[in-house]
Amino acid sequence: MFNRDWKKKMKKRDRQSSQVKFNAIVDENTGLTLFQREGGLYLVIKKDLNDYHVDISPSEAPVMNQYLKEPDPFESYLAEPKILKEELEPFNIALHTIFGEKKEMSLISIKVAIGSGENDYVTLNESDLLAMDVEPTISGVLEFFEKNESVIGICDRVFDHERGNVILLEAKIREPARGISSINLKIMSSLQQRGLIMKKQMKYAGLQMYTIIKAESLNQDLLDFLKQIEIDWEIIFLRRDFGIEDWLEIECEKNSINLKGFLRNKYDNLGYFDINNITRIAVVNQLNFKIVNYMAEMLDRKKEKQYEVTGSTPDKEPLQKAEIIAAAKLACAYFGVDKKIKLESGVTAEDVNYFEAELVNL
Repeated sequence: MFNRDWKKKMKKRDRQSSQVKFNAIVDENTGLTLFQREGGLYLVIKKDLNDYHVDISPSEAPVMNQYLKEPDPFESYLAEPKILKEELEPFNIALHTIFGEKKEMSLISIKVAIGSGENDYVTLNESDLLAMDVEPTISGVLEFFEKNESVIGICDRVFDHERGNVILLEAKIREPARGISSINLKIMSSLQQRGLIMKKQMKYAGLQMYTIIKAESLNQDLLDFLKQIEIDWEIIFLRRDFGIEDWLEIECEKNSINLKGFLRNKYDNLGYFDINNITRIAVVNQLNFKIVNYMAEMLDRKKEKQYEVTGSTPDKEPLQKAEIIAAAKLACAYFGVDKKIKLESGVTAEDVNYFEAELVNL
């Protein structure tokens, strides 16, 4: 039940907001950013690979770049091979566990070093297989690394000079499940962040593993995959949701204009006069935000049922004052608040009791 409730809240909030963007820190090495807009979302997960050795040496780029359309980096990278065993293999297992054994990530780019050490090796890359109409995969390269002791690491494969990124490995899977457009994986080094790496890690350069997910929504398959790679989205959502609700409560209790705006945004079936009257009764009786919100929820549900029967718009048949006072009394009772709600002019106790019984039976 708890699980369904938070998903329902997220669905409601997604509908109300055209764009959502926020960050989360998961642990010492892992952070993420979610950017959601109309039509879908992008989820970028970054994991710092600080515990792995990377050898960096000058490259042949000062001369070689005279002959290349796409420039090489001015440094050659050689990252130790256990990155694939310890980082890529668990990711691949998670992919197969959630989406099925037949789902494979295609290797877009990789450069493998084969030799006896960092001063004695030769490289090969994905194009050597593509030239023979063979599409390399993550599962394939993992097995290749496991069976070949001469593999000493992965090297820089792509230099994105416009963004300042040196990419060692990139892989992608399209539509692993319904509602998930793609999952993209990159192991790379950012030239722009070198100062921070030097300051925090006392290293010349660092590597990061990025997971970029494009999806329609955070559906169950995606949530299961995130949990498999140790991203507990439920905790992330609840922390954010509780924080927003606490802040919202303060702002709405301090300013009745904010309260009106919130009620108008959240409850589609309440009209202009309904919201004004609910707010006025809340202010007169000094009701807290939780009580007002629960009142509005009951009254919105009542008008929704009324619409199903009559088809009338929210402002065509405004709520009676007695209905709002009845909702206030029930909301106070629900939260255990002992407060006498003031009767408005023209409202009798009998009217209020009648509408109380009607709201209870919704």
